[in-house]
Amino acid sequence: MKYEIGTQKPETLKEEWPGQWTVFSHYEQLYCVPGVLYVVTTKKESGKTNAGWFSSASFHGDGGGHYSILPGIMQSTHTYRNVLREKEFVINFLSSDYNKAKFLKIDHSRFTLHPIPP
Repeated sequence: MKYEIGTQKPETLKEEWPGQWTVFSHYEQLYCVPGVLYVVTTKKESGKTNAGWFSSASFHGDGGGHYSILPGIMQSTHTYRNVLREKEFVINFLSSDYNKAKFLKIDHSRFTLHPIPP
C-alpha cells in the first residue's frame, strides 16, 4: 500500500493543543511504525474500569526506574483525565488474538459501556 504525504499539513489534521505544529512536524503524526498493541486501563470517576487501546509507545528503563512515552494519550481523552485525577494507570500488553475483538467492539458499540474481556 502506498501513501503520499505532501509538504503542507493536510487540513483534516487539527491541532490537539495550541502551537502543536510549530513544535512538531505533521510528519510525526502521519508517519508511524507499527508497534506493540497495548491497553492502558484507568479508573473512571464512577469507579468503573476505562480501557484505551494504543499501538505506538516507547518504553525505557533500568534498575533506576521505568518510563513510558505514550503519544496517543492526548489531553482530550478519558484516559488522560483519569490519569491526572487518579495518579495511576496500568499498561497491559495483549496478544494479537485480541485485535479482532477490539475492532468489533469499536465498530459496533461506539460509546456504550461494556466490560473489558478477561
